[in-house]
Amino acid sequence: MDMITAALFIVLGSIFMYGSIKLGNGWGSDGPEAGYFPFYISLIMSAASAVTLFKAFKDKSEEEESFVDRGPFKQVLSVLLPAAVFVLGMQLIGIYVAAFIYIAIFMRWLGKYALWKSI
Repeated sequence: MDMITAALFIVLGSIFMYGSIKLGNGWGSDGPEAGYFPFYISLIMSAASAVTLFKAFKDKSEEEESFVDRGPFKQVLSVLLPAAVFVLGMQLIGIYVAAFIYIAIFMRWLGKYALWKSI
């Protein structure tokens, strides 16, 4: 899995570098051009992914272990997915209403507070 992820990030970094070059990744008379910082961030991302890919090929014989277990991953998703819905809700119903719903649901669901306390 490390090899696939590293290869995808190398491709993604290369695409970003190409776009940065089209924008201009040099230093203009008034400072850095629009693609200057994205180019170098993409370069670092691609280089780090290349190192990861090399290490994955080198350590191919070692037994592969999971990065995260199912239980902790469910806990992360139980916070991440509602947060993503909260961000979408801010766009649709506004920050105050979305924040009220988000906090009330978290108090009730994860905090196990009584319904009257969470509202």
